[in-house]
Amino acid sequence: MKHTETLEQILRRSADILFPDQTRAPNPVTVHSKSSDGDTPLHIAALWGDRHAVRVLLEAGAVIDAKGDMSCTPLYYAVMEGHVQVAEVLFQWGADPDAESELSFSPRSLAAQKADKAMAALFRQY
Repeated sequence: MKHTETLEQILRRSADILFPDQTRAPNPVTVHSKSSDGDTPLHIAALWGDRHAVRVLLEAGAVIDAKGDMSCTPLYYAVMEGHVQVAEVLFQWGADPDAESELSFSPRSLAAQKADKAMAALFRQY
């Protein structure tokens, strides 16, 4: 069950996505490991909508506003995929709703474009 995964299990699972060619994977994969485009395990957990993994990674020292692919943050990925609960956890840990990507989009501007009332309500709180 996802909510009982350990940090090691989460890192192993995210490594398969971050480093599909395992010959380029750092050994061991850590909360600070980055793929060639800059994504971290926290980016992957946010993209998956895995609130437990996001919490575990943050507790282990993951960088909340790390810039990944196209300079997107984990919060941007959570908003992009409509993962309100993950976005809420990221906000609780201090994620920047105005961190801009290379294309000058931010999690806030992306949320405004989407018709997700729950996400819009969350952004009004932060």
